[in-house]
Amino acid sequence: MMFILRIHMCTLLLKVNNNGIISFLDQLKTYRPEDFPLDSETPIIAPFWADVDVQVGGQVWYRESRDLQLLHKATTEIKTYFPGLRRFRAEWMFIATWDNVGFYGASQEGRQKRNTFQAVLITDGLQSFVIFNYNKIEWTTGSNSGGVTTTGLGGSPAQVWKAGFNAGDRKTYMEIPGARKHAVLNLTLTSNVDIPGKWVFRVDSATIQGSCSDKGSGKVLVWPGSGHVLGGQRIFLSGPCFYEGYDLLARFDDVNITFPCTYYSSARALCITPTVFRTGPLSLSLNIDNGGWNYTGTYTTMNIAQVLPSVKRLDPHKWFVNQSVNISWDDFSFPSSNITNITVEVLEYKNVNGTPSLRRVVNFTDINQSSRSLFHFKLQNISTAAILKVSGQDSENNGSAMAIWSDVFPARWPSPSVSAEWCRAWMDREGRGLNLTQREPCPCTRNQADGDTGRYQPDPFCNQRSKDPIERSCLYRGGATDCIMSNYQGSSEGSQVCCYDADGELLNAQGPNGGGTLGRYHYRSQSDDVVAFFSYFDQDVLPYTHCCQYSQTHCREFLAYHRPPVTCAGYSPPSAAQAAGDPHLVTLDGKGYTFNGEGEFVLLEDDNSSVVVQVRTARARDTNDELQNATMFTTAAVTIRNLTDVLEVRLDEEDIVQFLVNGTERDLTSSTSELNGLTVYLNKTSNITAEVTVVINAAGVSVLMQATDKLLNIMVMVGSQQLKGRLRGLLGNFNGNANDDFVCRNGTVLSPNATMGQIHYDFGMTWSVLEDENILSPLLRPEDTGEALKPVFIDSIDKENLRNGTEEVCGSNEQCRFDYQVTGDAEIAMSTKAFSQRFEERRNSIKAVVRCSYLDTIANGNRTVSGYTEGSTAEFVCDTGYELKFGDTRLVCQANSKWSGTAPVCVEEVKVPNTMSSTTLIFIGAGTAGGVVVIIVVVVVCVCTCRSSRKKRSSEEGSTKEDVELPHIFPPSPHIPTTVFANEYFLQSLNKLADSGAFRIPRPTYVDPTIYEEYF
Repeated sequence: MMFILRIHMCTLLLKVNNNGIISFLDQLKTYRPEDFPLDSETPIIAPFWADVDVQVGGQVWYRESRDLQLLHKATTEIKTYFPGLRRFRAEWMFIATWDNVGFYGASQEGRQKRNTFQAVLITDGLQSFVIFNYNKIEWTTGSNSGGVTTTGLGGSPAQVWKAGFNAGDRKTYMEIPGARKHAVLNLTLTSNVDIPGKWVFRVDSATIQGSCSDKGSGKVLVWPGSGHVLGGQRIFLSGPCFYEGYDLLARFDDVNITFPCTYYSSARALCITPTVFRTGPLSLSLNIDNGGWNYTGTYTTMNIAQVLPSVKRLDPHKWFVNQSVNISWDDFSFPSSNITNITVEVLEYKNVNGTPSLRRVVNFTDINQSSRSLFHFKLQNISTAAILKVSGQDSENNGSAMAIWSDVFPARWPSPSVSAEWCRAWMDREGRGLNLTQREPCPCTRNQADGDTGRYQPDPFCNQRSKDPIERSCLYRGGATDCIMSNYQGSSEGSQVCCYDADGELLNAQGPNGGGTLGRYHYRSQSDDVVAFFSYFDQDVLPYTHCCQYSQTHCREFLAYHRPPVTCAGYSPPSAAQAAGDPHLVTLDGKGYTFNGEGEFVLLEDDNSSVVVQVRTARARDTNDELQNATMFTTAAVTIRNLTDVLEVRLDEEDIVQFLVNGTERDLTSSTSELNGLTVYLNKTSNITAEVTVVINAAGVSVLMQATDKLLNIMVMVGSQQLKGRLRGLLGNFNGNANDDFVCRNGTVLSPNATMGQIHYDFGMTWSVLEDENILSPLLRPEDTGEALKPVFIDSIDKENLRNGTEEVCGSNEQCRFDYQVTGDAEIAMSTKAFSQRFEERRNSIKAVVRCSYLDTIANGNRTVSGYTEGSTAEFVCDTGYELKFGDTRLVCQANSKWSGTAPVCVEEVKVPNTMSSTTLIFIGAGTAGGVVVIIVVVVVCVCTCRSSRKKRSSEEGSTKEDVELPHIFPPSPHIPTTVFANEYFLQSLNKLADSGAFRIPRPTYVDPTIYEEYF
């Protein structure tokens, strides 16, 4: 039998032989099995080499297949047996089946002995595999090989070899254990993939590989490749071969923590991860039966903030110490359905002398299965941050103990006074020397915050888009509806949280609804003495909740000296750029054009070529799979050279997108992944679409990629003002002037009115990626498009003769109309239309707005503020017995984001002796004279008819004077600022004083020196 196989322009002669082998190039006629390697140069695959006789019975079937269903099944099998080959996708199969075949010379009952076996050849064009399936083996030897005619046994048994491939080079071969022995009858019971009767081999390299290796050293694959930082996660290790009874130890080298593993199958070991208190990639080593740490791999521990809690705290706002609480968890939260001996533990976070730990407060054992939906207990004995751990043993896997976790939560007491005491003690421990300063102004509105992804990220404690109900409830952010947090800049940098109300307006932490503050740490901060997540929760979240949320006694002091409120004063919105469809680009300065170049291009880079975004385009195809004179983005890569990882995002038929980190494929399936210097957010919006946002943390740049099954649409946000005028590439120079964005690589500038043809050749093509600057990985199989691309320019389209259906598909959207005309694909055109509309919405939402600064309440009075937008008003009234002085009773927010005046001060009328006229206590602000600011407090005393003299006022002459009670500027507190000049009301009065010109300072007649004691 003969079959012609054509793969990538090569023609191979493939022959299926009756005698249980497949040979290449030539037929191998011998029926007697021979020792490997063969003297013959004929490559062969031998699932069961023996003297088959189909005249006795049975048939031999064979077929080539590109059936999608079969290819999908083959892909799944190969990826299961070779977990490291996640990108493998079968493109071709060949199946040969020896169905119920007899042996030569069979007689009597021997004619009823039959064998059924199969060889399956699978390839993706680069990697090739052979699967042997053994369904029934009842005979081993024909009569010409000395077999007994009535049994098919005896003589020289079948030659069954391991790799399915004799290379014909007299050195590359492999045999299945037991080949050419009578044990071959056990083929239906043996396997190298733990499925009886199935053997699988990779045959495209110099050595034949099974699903595991006995080389004694090498790589170990960890699956899943990431998990909760606190451990209790089941992981599988593959690569080496494992044997029952061997001692298996794994170790996280970075933290020197060793933990045991157990035999799972010949190709897999099972481990339960320990608690490590360190997030990110960890080097993992494996020691097999005391043979040394010779196998290495990588496992990534995930920050608590990035893991959806499996243990649900019910009614979390009612969780108080020494009161009853409820929790629940789902059966599918554990990776196994056979979990027994369930234990619930309350663990409290402690950090003693720089060593973090989880201290067990209380535990409940032998939890009933029915309690999973609702478990009730009393919360007690905690005083700081705590977490719940639910653990159990997998009865099917050697009793392996696994764990799931709740969110981290604070201790809270029913009485606010306990929180106030906690706050006072914490502030005394921290002291006042931290001096946190706001690095970037907050976005003034939630819409601006949504777009400023280069500088800000969703807050893990208040995010309306989260799947976690506690996160959506903003439990630790006062009355906020949504918050964002500054992007991580390194462990030496803190954080700032910006919170918004239901109307999308920025909240101030001094207000009744609370708001965002600066933080000492970021939840991602970690170092030798800083623990990821826990240091932030312990030193930023807990103090805010106790000082300003669970109690308010010390909130003003906390905000003034420990965690200052944030504002949006001076905020500059980010700039947005687009690269979508048959590429339609809009530069960062707003210049639009179309460029359908083919190849690899610099989308954006700074003037040092360090911050880099590069893209790859490919030819578009129409609905008939015919190449068109149009291109689409298929790949994008981002990095800061020599500082961050290089992340590459590619379109992928199976997973929508494929990720490569530093040229190596990485499984980034979590919604948030932290790389070196980059943060990746993944949101699969449907089975065929996904969105990936890559944040270059240190640069203030984000790249959003909307992936479909045909193209990438890209939106770039640049928030960093330090990059202003320092960028180049297809997205322009970011200098605020759209008329000079077409800067060629050699520095020449095209006219903004250049034709699309000029823009294409004289500008766009000059930004082709040079060989020595490429951060894109080469394609394994570059597409051969045949005829060269002939670009079609949007300004050359005949708008009167468009394809049928253009109006229905695109309406008036020009980018959509062009894409439909050149590709004929309505799906691509509609994708372009939707993305361009989204881009315009984003640009409109981030425009600058007018917002005046927050106005606090005034001492001994109140204020009513209608808002902080342009035209908003603020009106002030004093409490009974006080009057307004030195300010304005009504302020208006102006177009320059400043209030029309200053807030007034409520002053109590002073009681004076009968011998004196009315006395008024005046707080004099600031006067300017000769450029010198004079700041004073003056008490003017108008004296009656009696002559004033030091002598008469002296106690020695018997004069008496009444004590004058001064109104308080500050609320009574032992923690008054050390100087009056830190008081906002006093400073407002100073600023107001010079509004009418230079101020003349009156000369006081008498000032009692004791009046200064409260203020200086």
